[in-house]
Amino acid sequence: MTFIKFSMQSMKARMYWLQDVLDNLGYDVPHNGKRDRLTVKSLMEFQKSHGITPNGVICERTYDELCNAIDNA
Repeated sequence: MTFIKFSMQSMKARMYWLQDVLDNLGYDVPHNGKRDRLTVKSLMEFQKSHGITPNGVICERTYDELCNAIDNA
């Protein structure tokens, strides 16, 4: 899926995807489809560990890094 298609999904769908990816990468996140504190914290940890400014936002670079990380997991 491209970033454009991803960004056109509902917030809940994007959060479920993010939580699934982070969980598969070993982060402890809920699977509730919500942008909660634990999900954002885990995303920021992922961003920091990949040289991305940890802002808790899924920009195109963060999306690409998440996809690459899961492909290489």
